[in-house]
Amino acid sequence: MALFDIHHPWAFTFGILGNIISVLVYLAPLPTFIRIYKEKSTLGFDSLPYAVALFSAMLWMYYALLKTNAILLISINLFGCCIETAYIFIFLLYASKKARTHTAKILGLMNMGLLCLIFVLTFFIFEGHTRAQVVGWICVGVSVCVFAAPLSIVCSYVVRLWFVPKGFMCGASKRDGILPGNATNVAVCDFPKQEASAGGGNQNDASVLLSQFQLFQLQNCWGKMEEVYKSLQIKPKSTNSAVFDLLINRPSRGNALSPDFFTEFPRALSSLDANPEVSVIVLSGAGKHFCTGIDIQLLNSTTSQSGAEDRGRAGEKIRRDIKWMQRAVTAVEECRKPVIAAVHGACIGGGVDIITACDLRYCTEEAYFSVKEVEMGITADLGTLQRLPAIVGFGNAMELALTSRRFSGVEAKHLGLVAQVFTDKGAMDTAVAQIAEGIAGRSPLAVIGTKRVLLQSRDLALEQGLDYVATWNAGVVVSDDLKEAISAHLHKRKPVFAKL
Repeated sequence: MALFDIHHPWAFTFGILGNIISVLVYLAPLPTFIRIYKEKSTLGFDSLPYAVALFSAMLWMYYALLKTNAILLISINLFGCCIETAYIFIFLLYASKKARTHTAKILGLMNMGLLCLIFVLTFFIFEGHTRAQVVGWICVGVSVCVFAAPLSIVCSYVVRLWFVPKGFMCGASKRDGILPGNATNVAVCDFPKQEASAGGGNQNDASVLLSQFQLFQLQNCWGKMEEVYKSLQIKPKSTNSAVFDLLINRPSRGNALSPDFFTEFPRALSSLDANPEVSVIVLSGAGKHFCTGIDIQLLNSTTSQSGAEDRGRAGEKIRRDIKWMQRAVTAVEECRKPVIAAVHGACIGGGVDIITACDLRYCTEEAYFSVKEVEMGITADLGTLQRLPAIVGFGNAMELALTSRRFSGVEAKHLGLVAQVFTDKGAMDTAVAQIAEGIAGRSPLAVIGTKRVLLQSRDLALEQGLDYVATWNAGVVVSDDLKEAISAHLHKRKPVFAKL
């Protein structure tokens, strides 16, 4: 028991409590990584919080090794190093190539470069107790920075709450955990102090372990801000970009369309439409496929309900369910902002319904499509039979729908279903981003007007369509956008339009 001889029993007691709490804090992200493992996808989470947590634990380990009788500090941070390393390993296992490269850079610069720099400088410049004091203050500085980091997220949340139109938080609720409600941030850091006499130790060092709450706060805020849907994910294409990615996010199920999707999809589009920071939306799928159709479980539930009551009432209920799903797909056309479909992997059944409602469509060479409903014993009812003929021609639409055959991305280009085919997903993402940014740089009034007039004219006779566009332009053509476009053309500069 000599290892635990102490002169400050209360400090030692709080050190033990700090260790217990810190273990729980280190284990807090475990459900997230269980979900990552099940979904086989990083789900849009960032590795930075876990790299920071690993860096902090390693730095505290170095400080503990400079002290005497710091077994509590060593044990908890050794545990922290192990668990954070495991988190990062799982992240890298399922991350994209870009995310892996980003994580490798962070680990190289911070956990290797910066930590080695601190070690070398403190080892050669300072000696004895002074070295421990300097390292201790560095640990305090890092902890303060970690503690303060989530303030930017809190400020962003407050700004969105007050200034962004209702709905832009994409349906966030208490369940989503935008801010961790159980993160009571306490950091007791009464160090560095003069060491006790030889053999006495200084267990006050253990009290700094409560600063691990800061890491908990950082990890939860950065992760949860993106996790606001069960079936979707929204994120900007890049910093200060007016192009936003909308991902169908059920990779473990091939992005099959669940009841959650049909509830969340129109709400997500509505929130993006109402957000003035968004000009163009790129719709894609997380994981290996764009969309493998409606979830079989949803079809099974519909079938089971139909036999559980009066046939007439069951039929009326099915009709309401179909109309509900139709409205979710039609929300793409009702969104004022252009929606671009970027297809890779499978696009089957309900996936074809969705892309035919999109304004522009692109795919990879390995992408494949199928109007699969006939093969499943049903008639396509979410828009493919109404929209596809106008895109690929009546004869081609009839052949694809009746045979349910699979056709490639190259054939989709030949049919006119997609505008362009790319060699792989990386090339497609880069090209689609450039196209979307180009559209985002145009007059927003002209862009939304063009989309609306084209969609309306599809169902109108020529004279009616001409009358509609004349009426539209009578209301919006005389605008600041027109003046800015003319001025930019005359002065040979890029136009800058106000947000819509």
